Amino acid sequence: MPVEKDKSTKAEGCKPTGWKAILAMAAVKVPNTLSEFLWKGSLIGLGLTATLSGMLLWRNPGIIFGEPIEKQSLIKRLSAHEDEKEKVFDLMEKHYYRHRPLGLMLVSWEKLDSLVGIWVRPADDFPRKSGEHGLDVEMRTLGGHFLFGECAQTESLSIPGKTMIACPIVSAYDVWGYVGMVVEEDSAADSIPLLQLLAHRITTLVY
Repeated sequence: MPVEKDKSTKAEGCKPTGWKAILAMAAVKVPNTLSEFLWKGSLIGLGLTATLSGMLLWRNPGIIFGEPIEKQSLIKRLSAHEDEKEKVFDLMEKHYYRHRPLGLMLVSWEKLDSLVGIWVRPADDFPRKSGEHGLDVEMRTLGGHFLFGECAQTESLSIPGKTMIACPIVSAYDVWGYVGMVVEEDSAADSIPLLQLLAHRITTLVY
């Protein structure tokens, strides 16, 4: 007696249900009605929007996550974080009263052609270092060393006959300022390691 095959047991291929598969099917299927046309257009538009948004976020993650810390200037970091500013100023105060240099300053270098003196002692003796000021002759000597993360020294413009030593504040992205100290010429060599340590502590605290 012949056996009749049960057609109900015939396996059907599993249709993909993921959003990529739905989008692909919508793209190749010819719409038969206005509602299908609108549905297809909305799906394709959604897919293009998601793709372009993904590319934009991939190239500009700061849109969601904010600007990376290492790309924020020194003055911007201190302005936005009062607790960090207080700790940095405390380090500057302690260094100034412990080592008694002729002058000590923390300067932000945000713009290419200008600087901002954030903390300067004694302020009256260094009017050209306080607040926003342009690049001076000292930076011609110091700036090149800063790019390599090095401390440097030059003759002080504010106190003739004395030496200005400075160490950069460097994040993983750029040079964002420096710590400067004016000392007697014969004590410059011994003062550089102390200033280098101060710059390192500030950099670690801020960045």
